[in-house]
Amino acid sequence: MELNYRTDAAYEEGSGRMGAGQTLGPSHLMAITQKLAVDFYKAHGYAADMTHDFRNSSHPQERLMWDMACRAMEVTRFCDMEDVAAEYDDMMDEIG
Repeated sequence: MELNYRTDAAYEEGSGRMGAGQTLGPSHLMAITQKLAVDFYKAHGYAADMTHDFRNSSHPQERLMWDMACRAMEVTRFCDMEDVAAEYDDMMDEIG
């Protein structure tokens, strides 16, 4: 069972934004959260790309970037990122 989360952003074809009533699954929400973590890290003067694993990092600054990204998602997307991450992990376990 895949959890779906609603979003309010206006949908524009090809922009990656969703319209009211449309849903984002865990994979998409995790990708958005990762992008936010990368952006926050870069704003602090560091270099990183989308492949860097902020979520599982042992470095406190990198974990802080992930935590900030999760909080941003919780505030703007009204979703609990711990639930999203757990659902995402379950999906990945089923795949491989």
